[in-house]
Amino acid sequence: MKNQILHISTQGVDIDTNVNTWALPEGSIARFGKGEVNDLAFSPDGKYLAVRNTNTGIVWNIETDEVLATFTEPDTRLIASASSSTTGACAFGDLEGNCYVFDGKEPLKILSGHTGAIQSIAFSADGEQLACTSEEGSAYVWDVASGQQVATLSAIWKIDTNLYIGDENRLQRRLKTLKNTSRPSTPGRVKTIVFSPIRDVIAGGMSCEIRLWDAATHEVRLAILLPNGCTEPYALAFTPCGRYLASGSWWDGTDKVSIRLWDVTNGENVATLWSHSTDVEYLVFSPDGTLLASGSFDGTILLWDLKPYLNT
Repeated sequence: MKNQILHISTQGVDIDTNVNTWALPEGSIARFGKGEVNDLAFSPDGKYLAVRNTNTGIVWNIETDEVLATFTEPDTRLIASASSSTTGACAFGDLEGNCYVFDGKEPLKILSGHTGAIQSIAFSADGEQLACTSEEGSAYVWDVASGQQVATLSAIWKIDTNLYIGDENRLQRRLKTLKNTSRPSTPGRVKTIVFSPIRDVIAGGMSCEIRLWDAATHEVRLAILLPNGCTEPYALAFTPCGRYLASGSWWDGTDKVSIRLWDVTNGENVATLWSHSTDVEYLVFSPDGTLLASGSFDGTILLWDLKPYLNT
């Protein structure tokens, strides 16, 4: 397949989900109670490892093998790390709508405001802000230092119609709907959230739409309406330069599922890669931005060469 350079399958691999010991850098060992390991995240400074299983979240100091924080109730949901931050922060979410931020200092910061289970967490590159989405669809931005909510990211349909771009059929249907001024301003549900590495844009995955907000003003920049076959963009990843955004799709009756590369400045669909046989659940770029790894519910990992599409 063009631009696909590696295919890795986990089908048929016997994976022990009760692993409770890992060998870490410099011979350090981390131990975890039995249970399915759901998430792992290193802090960007390499000092901490955060792990979540079904019922527990733990943060270790890798150098000393010391347990720094434990989360047991309510059930932990997700882990995020401040990928380019010097603070070494990581965050957990729970089923009650709370986020717990750990940065190596006490006390832990608890960010409360969502009314449903946390679904997605993302730090800004400098670690100063945290964006969260929850099961009821809200998307909030928090100031990490103060623990205060600083913005609600709008997901309502009734925005400036000039901000809508993308699939022509879906665009015309949306504009026709919006002409009916008596219709309530229906909010969409933001399921996935991610900060641009250069902190100028926040991207959110919604059903049939990718929404881009200005990271400084939190106003809507663009609303990209998606064509049939890629209407659930719940895997999102920015290139390290911040100019491009990759989105994955859930299976929607097509032979293959698409991964799309977007130019953040104008919403142009730069490339479409037909990839996995079912839902694309994870996307991540290499540090130089030329390789994209995609992980799917079908048990495969694909590596893509994106150099032909990048104007760097």
